[in-house]
Amino acid sequence: ETLGAYVDKLLTDVLTAKEHVPVSECRITLTYLLALSHSPPKTPLQTLSPILPPKVRNKFQDIQIEVNVGLLRFTTPDGMPWIKSVPPSELRNVVKDLVPDATVWLPKDENDPNDQLCEAIEWAYEKQKGKDGTLGEGLVVVAGSLYLVADLYRLLGPESL
Repeated sequence: ETLGAYVDKLLTDVLTAKEHVPVSECRITLTYLLALSHSPPKTPLQTLSPILPPKVRNKFQDIQIEVNVGLLRFTTPDGMPWIKSVPPSELRNVVKDLVPDATVWLPKDENDPNDQLCEAIEWAYEKQKGKDGTLGEGLVVVAGSLYLVADLYRLLGPESL
């Protein structure tokens, strides 16, 4: 819920500042890179519904908000084999139910989580580009599990901390 409210505030601030821009020229891209821990009894739907779809769509109905969702797995933490990520294929239907018009990136479930993350970052970067190839306004959110965020920090290296 906190993440959903924060993303909504960021997008609201951007869109409020663009009130003078014609709607046809205003495009915001929101890309999530998500991995969830398997943690019953909480379901993926319960976890994702506070952030998907972005609530800002209700306030700015005429603005184009492109929603992209990359679904991936995280690396099982050392010494914690009981911690598992929900397979991306299981998350796809939940995302499509919540945001039917979202573009979903989905690797094979068995692909290496580190490879998935690198591919997902490249995909997210491409989704942020406009038709002319320049980066547009938007936001990329890595979320769902702190284990995924840990994978991101390991990928970026110690200087990123």
